[in-house]
Amino acid sequence: MNPPAFDLSGSTAVVTGAKGLLGKHHCIALADAGASVIAIDLPSGEGWPGIAELSGTLGQRHMGVDADITSPESLTHVRDMILAHYGRLDVLVNNAALNPRTPGSRCTTWSDGNTPCGSMSPERSCAARNWEA
Repeated sequence: MNPPAFDLSGSTAVVTGAKGLLGKHHCIALADAGASVIAIDLPSGEGWPGIAELSGTLGQRHMGVDADITSPESLTHVRDMILAHYGRLDVLVNNAALNPRTPGSRCTTWSDGNTPCGSMSPERSCAARNWEA
C-alpha cells in the first residue's frame, strides 16, 4: 500500500456504482486515504459479488448498501441511514452508470429508436426504460 496523496481521516464518503471496476477502486482509494466509505450499488444479480462483500474487504468502519439511486425513496432512505450512523456526509463519487456490457442486462432500444448497442455517441443515450435484466 502506498501512502495516500491526501488525508480524508474523519470524512464520510459515498461511492455509487461501487461494484463496478472503477467504483471498487474509488472505494479502496478513499478507504486508504482514511475516509469511512459507504459503497452503494444495485442489489446483486446472479454471479455478482454482493456489496456487503466489497465493503467487508475494506474494513469495519465501512458500509455496503444495496440501493437504486434512480429512486428518490431509496435515496432518502440511504441518506437517513448514513446520517444516523455517521452523522455527516463529506464526499460523493457519483460513479453509477447504466452499462450495456453488464452480464444479464441488455439495451433493447436507444433513445433515438435505432442506434445499436455499442454505437453510443454523445448525442445518443440508452433509454433507461428500455433496459431489460
